[in-house]
Order: sequence, then C-alpha cells, then structure tokens
Amino acid sequence: MNLVLASTQPVVVPENPWPGIELTWTSPDGSRTWSLTNELSPVRLAGTRGLGKPPSTRYADEAPGLPGSRYRGHRVNEREVFWPFLVLAGADTQEHLDVEAEFWQSLSYEEQGTWRAITPDRGARSLRCRLERDDTVWDLAPGLMEWTQQAAYLVADQPFWTSDPIVRVFGAADGARFADPATPELWRISSASTLSTATIPNPGDVAGAPVWAYDGPFDSAYGGFEGKHIVIPFAVAEGKSLVVDSSREDRRALLVDTPDLTGLDAVQQVQAIHAAALAGGVDRTKDLGGETAFAEIPKGANVTLDVGMVGTGTVRVLLTPRHERAWG
Repeated sequence: MNLVLASTQPVVVPENPWPGIELTWTSPDGSRTWSLTNELSPVRLAGTRGLGKPPSTRYADEAPGLPGSRYRGHRVNEREVFWPFLVLAGADTQEHLDVEAEFWQSLSYEEQGTWRAITPDRGARSLRCRLERDDTVWDLAPGLMEWTQQAAYLVADQPFWTSDPIVRVFGAADGARFADPATPELWRISSASTLSTATIPNPGDVAGAPVWAYDGPFDSAYGGFEGKHIVIPFAVAEGKSLVVDSSREDRRALLVDTPDLTGLDAVQQVQAIHAAALAGGVDRTKDLGGETAFAEIPKGANVTLDVGMVGTGTVRVLLTPRHERAWG
C-alpha cells in the first residue's frame, strides 16, 4: 500500500508586484472615505483625468519679421478632474439608489473634498477638489440594474498635489513647557536673543511657502532662511500665537488665541493654529519689521532655518510640499 504524506510546510503566496496605485475620495466633512479602485468598492473609477501635470498658460513675445517667439514665463491654471465611474451596489433598487445618492452627496460645489493617490512604497499625495458639474447621461431609468455608469467633472482651485507636511519646532531653552512626545524634534532657543538653526527640505516639484507660527510669550522674534527673515518687533503674550503665511496667495501675519493643542502631533498643532488664525485672527501684517522679506523654499532645496527670540515662546515652521503629478 502506498502512503501519501501531506506536507507540513506552509504555502507561501508571493506578494503581488503590481498592486497599482490606490485612489480614494474623502468627503468634505471627513465623515467617509471611498476607495475608487478597489474591486469590492461600491463606487469604482472607469478611467480618470487629473493625475498628471496640471495645465498651464505660456507667455511669450513675438515680433514682426523675427522667427519664433521669446519665452517670458508661464502660469499654472486650475486643474480639471474627470471621473467616469461605476456604481455597483445594492440588492434592490432602493439600496442601489441610496449608495449612489450618498456618493453624490460627498461631491460639493462649495466645499472641497480630498482625492488621494497612494503608492505602494512612496506614501500618498492629495488633491483638494470641488464639484464642477454632473456629466451623467441616463440611457435607462435609474435603479433598473444593479450597476450604472456615471460621470463627474471636478476642479482643483490649487492645481498641485501635496505630500505629507514637514515640520520643525523651536522651543524654550528650559524645555519644560515643550516636553511633548508628539514633538519628536525640538530645537532650543534661549530666552535671550539667541540664534538657533535647523534644516528643512522641499522635496516638491515647485517652490514651497512655509507657514510660521510664533507662540508667546516673547518680546520680539524672527525666523527665516538664506538672509530673508520674518521680523516681529512687537510682543506677543502667553496664550497668543502669531501666524505668518509666506505664500504668494496669502501673505499675512494674523494674531490669534492659541487653540487647545492637547493630543495633536507637531503637524496637527501648526495646522490647528493656522486654521484658528484664518477663522478669526487679527491682521498684524503692517506691524512686521520693515526689513521683513517673505521667502519660498526652492524645489529640491534643503535650507537652513534661522530663528531667534527674546522670550520663552515657541516657533513652529510647517512646509507642505507641492507636486505636479500624483506620484513620482
């Protein structure tokens, strides 16, 4: 009699080397995230436009009698996003219509949701979009089948994809107030007007504008790089924060009550202070020092930040890298 012995060796299933990029959509209020590429998702993209480089307008000079043109520059335009998609859900008409309606409710003409592209090894990039128009054509009455093909045009007012923010935090020399495990990297500045430095990279495809948050108490402060600094010649009390946005779209200095930062990591802390300033900050831009120079970090650069303060406050610097494509 022949005996067949079963192998006790576990079966090793090789990892799929072609998982592709995962695309998701998060509603403006953050209440739900939809996978747009998973084969089990009730809503799946049947193609898309908007993952590549954004559109731009080229500016050039031409002269009679001279061949060609002379390039003068370009402007990156808002980004159009096109989603043809399938709704595949529901055991009956009403359940199908409910799923379809919930997804459309996540697309707002006014509020921006977040489209994310997640690569297997290099993290995620995000694009903030709002609905431009519903482009669905109905060939049959809705709800006659368990699947329907629909289409939506969205628009990204700011056309660049963004990757994870990078933060640097400068705290008081004694460190007692800032012994926060959520802030793993903390450079010290003394209560005298002493310089402290640290580097911050910009891995993006375009220049990046840092957001500076100066928390009181201090009598004066400055921060910048490569000889260009934000100069604050006035005092900021404890419990207050001065937020300075370096972007060309919104170069302002806003004074605000420092919000509760309990439980937030270093990135979330700056984002919370910035959001509070945008919602109800007092504009102090005109009070900045006359030598103030707003500066952006060039693409691919790793600059040395220079920070000084007379006081015992905190300086937080946040850079959100911007990219032309959803991966790269």
